[in-house]
Amino acid sequence: MIYIASPYTHPDKGVQEFRYARVFGYTSNLILQGLPAFSPIVYGHPFHLHNHAPANYEFWQTFNEQMLLASDEVRVLCLPGWEQSKGISHEIQFASRNGIPLRYVQQ
Repeated sequence: MIYIASPYTHPDKGVQEFRYARVFGYTSNLILQGLPAFSPIVYGHPFHLHNHAPANYEFWQTFNEQMLLASDEVRVLCLPGWEQSKGISHEIQFASRNGIPLRYVQQ
């Protein structure tokens, strides 16, 4: 499985929607190619909108780590703001510590 790390949380909800749309498109493309892919943003965004689940990384950290351990590769979707993302930083460190290959995808 491919785990897709991408930025999400932002004080401007328009930026969050933009980020969600981009990672949804990327994830959809992989799945349509027959590649198993998981994006915590694609999965978690509806929970945030409809169930008022927190959008912060701390809330999702344990869940995301389990998904990372089930993954063969991590792809970092390099959207604007990815380098400042606390969640992506943690995902990169976690993947590195657990021998999960990393790939950076320019968007």
